[in-house]
Amino acid sequence: MNLINRVVLPVIALVVFLLATATFQVKQYQTALEFRLGEIIKDNFNPGLHFKLPFINTVKLFDKRVLTMTSQPERFLTSEKKNLVVDYYIKWQIVNAADFYKATRGDERIAMNRMDQIVRDAMKSQISSRTVNEVVSGDRDKFMRNVIETTNRDMQGLGIKISDVRIMQIELPQEVRKSVYARMEKERFAVA
Repeated sequence: MNLINRVVLPVIALVVFLLATATFQVKQYQTALEFRLGEIIKDNFNPGLHFKLPFINTVKLFDKRVLTMTSQPERFLTSEKKNLVVDYYIKWQIVNAADFYKATRGDERIAMNRMDQIVRDAMKSQISSRTVNEVVSGDRDKFMRNVIETTNRDMQGLGIKISDVRIMQIELPQEVRKSVYARMEKERFAVA
């Protein structure tokens, strides 16, 4: 009994500790990168239990589900030089963990800041080429497809794919609202 307490139990504890530090689990909604001394040695792990060299290799897990980022309301100028305040959200996901890590060091906040800037520039480009009426009631699907295509093209090196960008709200400044209502009244009188 004394031998078991002195030798066997510490050996069992050491084996359990080494097994715990030598394994890692990748869930179905995750992807992982394995590093050896700071360099990526393996990516694209399948879900399940995997082994690594304890204390030499490290693993970083990333969520590969579709994530949502809501932007702050932004002011854009239309082709008529009228201000619109646009509130939108972005659906995105990590498609290449190695590229994502190299571009952002695995920090989602850095990725979201870059993504927000790129989407904002694409929205600005699309809105500035349209009138208020085209932005508010025009072909919104084509408008959003153009934003998504432009954004994905500009984000190729980030390891991120934008799956959707949607406008939640378009707020018209007071002077624009009045002119839109006046135009709507004129159109109704013309129809009547």
